[in-house]
Amino acid sequence: MKIRYAKKSDIKIGVDLGAVMWAESSFISSDYSKEKLYKWADSLIDDENGFVAVAVDDNDILFGMYLGCIVQHFFGNSTYATDYLWFVEPTKRGGMAAVKLVKKFEEWAKEKGATELRPGISTGVYMDKIKGLYERLGYEHVGYLFKKQIEKEA
Repeated sequence: MKIRYAKKSDIKIGVDLGAVMWAESSFISSDYSKEKLYKWADSLIDDENGFVAVAVDDNDILFGMYLGCIVQHFFGNSTYATDYLWFVEPTKRGGMAAVKLVKKFEEWAKEKGATELRPGISTGVYMDKIKGLYERLGYEHVGYLFKKQIEKEA
């Protein structure tokens, strides 16, 4: 297994894996647009402040991914790195892929001059395990994310 930066040829399998992530997550109540994701992933790979790394097996088959970016704090000029998603295929979980993806993100953020790393957990999947993993990697728990479904009127 190795971690590498994504290539445009990885986008299709990444979008397909994204559908697996979406199906097990709190996002299941929203739609899933492969077309939109193809465009977004393509632009993120090209963005100098975008991060797309993938975990691949010995046959270069993609089974995990971490997407993020560098952004400026809204209240100042310092920058931080945040994630869009972090996902490992369910059959490949429990190994080192997830940790190695985070470490690759940390290295990249440092190279980009970010002053902090601020990933989150928004899927609602394995939240305690993920929180524990981040804490073991030296992260501090500093907040919560909430969700409320808006009821459509009949």
